[in-house]
Amino acid sequence: MFINRLKQDEEFGDLEIEIFKPNTEAKMLFSKQEDPELFHQDIVNSQERTLGRLYGTPKNESVLHRETPIAVFDRGVIDSLPWTEYRFRRRDISQDIKESLVSRLQISQGRVHLAIGVNINSEEAYSRALEKEGEGYIMNPRTLQQLYTYFMILDYLNDNERKKVMESNPFYEDILKEIKTKEAGEPGYYDFLRLNVPYLGIECGSNLSGEEKKTDKNNNHNRVYERIRGALRARLQEYTDEE
Repeated sequence: MFINRLKQDEEFGDLEIEIFKPNTEAKMLFSKQEDPELFHQDIVNSQERTLGRLYGTPKNESVLHRETPIAVFDRGVIDSLPWTEYRFRRRDISQDIKESLVSRLQISQGRVHLAIGVNINSEEAYSRALEKEGEGYIMNPRTLQQLYTYFMILDYLNDNERKKVMESNPFYEDILKEIKTKEAGEPGYYDFLRLNVPYLGIECGSNLSGEEKKTDKNNNHNRVYERIRGALRARLQEYTDEE
């Protein structure tokens, strides 16, 4: 895992790393919330609160508190953009609520310095789910495919390397068709998934097996780690300049 590798890094090993899971927090606090619209808003609220706690109170402060130099979010405001689309398509939330949430999530992007999307194709995700917990409200083929589509559109719009892979591989034909169809009918529909922060898209296991899969995993790990190191260097330099 990149966090263990980071702790062993001579350049960054002495920096404190804290992991936050606002989605898990929201699910624990609001697990009995039966209204899908309110439940989804509770998750976004939790993400905003967590970010708010990490940042200083001065209006223009743009750096993390010294006591938490590295904050890692296991799901956060970027993750909630595709989820908002999923909830909207299911009619769990209205158009007005979608627009309100998207606006809030886009503002919160200003507090994210690097976003990493780790995606698993729906078939593999379903297989893993059956082994661990069985089929459920989310863990079923139709839902997983819908979520996978929206997350892969996020990859396509924000990571040029992933975009090239998707355009050259027939495996992604249906996803590209979804983008073109929606944009043809409603130009700019997916603009809300265009991020204002550096983004790295990773896909685990698609169309690969054996040694290829192992090599791909190592390459992905290295790509993620180098991007994290680069982002940390940039932020530490900015922090030094601000002082």
